[in-house]
Amino acid sequence: MPPLQLNHRQKVMNVMLTDPEREWTPSEVSIVLGVSPKVTAEPMAKLARRGDLVRGPERGRYRVATREERAAFARAQEAASVVAAIPTPAPAPVSPITESERIMMLRTLRHQSRPMTPALIAGRLGKCGIRLARTDELLTLLAAEAAVRQLPDGRWELVA
Repeated sequence: MPPLQLNHRQKVMNVMLTDPEREWTPSEVSIVLGVSPKVTAEPMAKLARRGDLVRGPERGRYRVATREERAAFARAQEAASVVAAIPTPAPAPVSPITESERIMMLRTLRHQSRPMTPALIAGRLGKCGIRLARTDELLTLLAAEAAVRQLPDGRWELVA
């Protein structure tokens, strides 16, 4: 059976476990492994993000996390996943189109006589107080009424 190949993270951990209380830099670990510091810097950062290493008070220094620190990290990760699982509230319902908004939108599209992006439409309607977010809402509502349609490239045009 061929010998087991260790990945960079495993090699870094093996070196750091020789003196677990010591704060190591990627350069120091790379000297022991006989590789470039670039090869050890990323695995050390990943190990820190996973909770296996702890960043020291000085920039670029790491030490092996204690059992208590790993347990605290795991609890924090679990708490974060619980918070992430809380559903976000549904977006507020879109207010209906006023007749003046309908007229301004349709006139703008008719006047240009070519497909337009929502940003370009909003630029034209901005003088009337209609911003990009409302332009998007209006286009969606007018599309549901079959007054406008969206092209594959994202531009909008009047339905003939």
